[in-house]
Amino acid sequence: MQYKSIFIVLILGWISALIGCSKGGAACDTGLKPKIKSNGPIGNNETLSLTSSGVSAVASYAWTGPNGYTSTEAAPKITSPTRGKYVYSVTVTTTGGCTYTGSSDTIVVTGPTNACGLDSNQATLQGVVDLSFNKVIGTTGSSDYMITATNGNATITVEFPNNQPPAEGIYSIQKSTTALSNGYCRLTAKAITTAPWTTDTNSGSVYVSIDNNVTTISFCTVKFNSTEYSGDVSGAARIIWKP
Repeated sequence: MQYKSIFIVLILGWISALIGCSKGGAACDTGLKPKIKSNGPIGNNETLSLTSSGVSAVASYAWTGPNGYTSTEAAPKITSPTRGKYVYSVTVTTTGGCTYTGSSDTIVVTGPTNACGLDSNQATLQGVVDLSFNKVIGTTGSSDYMITATNGNATITVEFPNNQPPAEGIYSIQKSTTALSNGYCRLTAKAITTAPWTTDTNSGSVYVSIDNNVTTISFCTVKFNSTEYSGDVSGAARIIWKP
């Protein structure tokens, strides 16, 4: 009878030990780490998506990252992350009480990706085909800052407010000749052999991105009109300027 009691005590002790291990003891795999995947590299006008894999029966997630970032979602999404190179970490807790921590590879967030999906450094206007710019300069005007792209056939000028080179962002086109307000630009195009082209009021916008001191101006749904041609003409361009 005494031996039976000892055997029962040993069995109970062994079961207790297993339960204890599942809460962080020897039964937890100390070499296991969750694997983090992302959709990087991305532009800072996109959404960064994070996912974790490699650990089963996950009960909770605890994400950490740059600039004090935290999340408890299984697959967090970060809208418009700041440009830079980052590492994100996650600690997962299983239903058995084990905790595992893993970190991502370095995720690169670049300057804004091209929002307009245009071919690089080209414009097409009626009467002017395959316009490629061979000279792009920036100058101050009376109240606005002008970036002018030229070649042997035509000139395109984009004006920005406050006599300062433009910051990154989207600028709505304004046809008026008065000083430009923040968030607006003025756009004109003139072909050497034809009458000047101008933009309609509030016709489209331009998208400015800056990376390593290089400014890229992309046209977004821009329409031009001219006294020489009837109706509106769509124009597409990507002007690349380095001060």
